[in-house]
Amino acid sequence: MEADRGRDSTVTAAHLSSTELEDNIRKLLGCNEDISLLKVSVDKTDYIISKTEILGSTSPIGRSTRCIKAFSPERNGLVLLKDSWRVLSPTLKPEHEIYKKLHDSNVTNIPKAYHGADIGDDDHHTTQTKLWLDKTANPLGLMLRTHRHYRIVLEYLEFTLEEFEVTREMIEIVRDASIAHAQAASSAKVLHRDISNGNIMFKWDKDNKDKVQGYLIDWDLSLDLALSRDGSPEAQPERTGTWQFLAIRLLEPNQGESVVQDRIDDVESFYHLLLWMALRYTAHTLTSRNLTVLLHQNFDASYQDPETGEYSIGRDTSFVARRQREAAELAKDEYLKTLANPQWLPDFLREVLDNKNIDWEANAGRVNHKLGKPSKFVPSNLKRKAESSLHSEGSRKVSRKSGTTTPQDNRSGPN
Repeated sequence: MEADRGRDSTVTAAHLSSTELEDNIRKLLGCNEDISLLKVSVDKTDYIISKTEILGSTSPIGRSTRCIKAFSPERNGLVLLKDSWRVLSPTLKPEHEIYKKLHDSNVTNIPKAYHGADIGDDDHHTTQTKLWLDKTANPLGLMLRTHRHYRIVLEYLEFTLEEFEVTREMIEIVRDASIAHAQAASSAKVLHRDISNGNIMFKWDKDNKDKVQGYLIDWDLSLDLALSRDGSPEAQPERTGTWQFLAIRLLEPNQGESVVQDRIDDVESFYHLLLWMALRYTAHTLTSRNLTVLLHQNFDASYQDPETGEYSIGRDTSFVARRQREAAELAKDEYLKTLANPQWLPDFLREVLDNKNIDWEANAGRVNHKLGKPSKFVPSNLKRKAESSLHSEGSRKVSRKSGTTTPQDNRSGPN
């Protein structure tokens, strides 16, 4: 059988009813007549995609996540088809079930989820590496997870956070994402855990072309706070997220103790993200060299202790970390009490947007600063822990427990 040889039977050539329909689909997908169209099935519903969108991966690691622009005959329009290999875990539900829980809890500023399902049968669409590891000697104590081929179809959102046009829009988009985050944590008891530039998107209001609406996406590795709080052994303890924006405490050595992310960690990630976006895309007087070094040292680099050999973030040279440490020492308890309110960040960003003293025109336009290569400017003793997101559209995700890294737009295959 073709399935035994690795062929995915849910992807076939698309046969359309008319030339007019095909031309319309090609226009929406942005592909010419030289590119084949494919039919992809999700939960017994068909979608049309360009063949170039579903090319396989050449990497042996990662979850092979691909976000594909697709045409839905059912909806007669574009949708986002996300193809990935989800982690099989009693605490990690399929993403469409998480979206259902969020929508049932009236969480706003998240995309609609139309369909979601595991693909194919368990024999051919489930990774086998862990089964073989369990049967062999494992002196290093390696841990592998089982992954299952999965697809979800979501509302189509055209723009990422980095594609904002003016600075005020960027703050409005992040405000909307923070509202979704706060509502999810307080109403649905779901913690996102990966606040990043790639997971915040937006669209223009169809009734008001000057108004944007931000969305928080990618909930597949979110944490069920009910399990986390009741101490259930099923709760997933390890940290996950995007290296550049993780809370500082999650990047520190933990002496083997389990560290569970909480809502305040995600709020801190919003702070790191806003600072990164401001440095990367708004007007300032930093030279290309200084900006490259500043971003690398504060968001990308790790530092090795010459005596212990342990890696840590750049606390000794990072002005960001130094200011945070000083502020925390001055009023740690008071700050934590303030952050305990889930509405603090959305309310704060609303106040910023309503502040009449802020001159939004002076720093209005988006500026795409040119960056150099960090290796030219950064001392050789500063070793990089993750590939820089400054030179690509995607940010690098890290699973701190397993020590593996995965690009945000990674096309790599599952373990």
